[in-house]
Amino acid sequence: MVRKQAGAATHPNGEGDPIVSHNFWQTTEADFYRFLQRAMDGISDRREVASAIQEWLQRMRSRALQVFDSYVLSVPIQQSDMKRVVTARAGLQRALYGGKSKALWNSIVKQKEAIA
Repeated sequence: MVRKQAGAATHPNGEGDPIVSHNFWQTTEADFYRFLQRAMDGISDRREVASAIQEWLQRMRSRALQVFDSYVLSVPIQQSDMKRVVTARAGLQRALYGGKSKALWNSIVKQKEAIA
């Protein structure tokens, strides 16, 4: 998702650079393992697991936007098309906060409320 939108922002043909996916993995790998450990530690406490999932999802959203911004800003301004950059970032935000992602977030919130 990040790779696709970054490619749309920086390449006329819209192809994403594999380095974006690699960078995203590198910046989120430690977070993933921390989330996994936290979820395993709290496996008997459904509220703790739901909180861990919620925190992890929010962190992935944040990291995706950071990687996108970092990649887009690494392109010389003369080679940038700001309209494409803004459109691509808006598309990434829609993907991260809307549709399936929003449904997942809402289901986690409902699960936490049901447990409380």
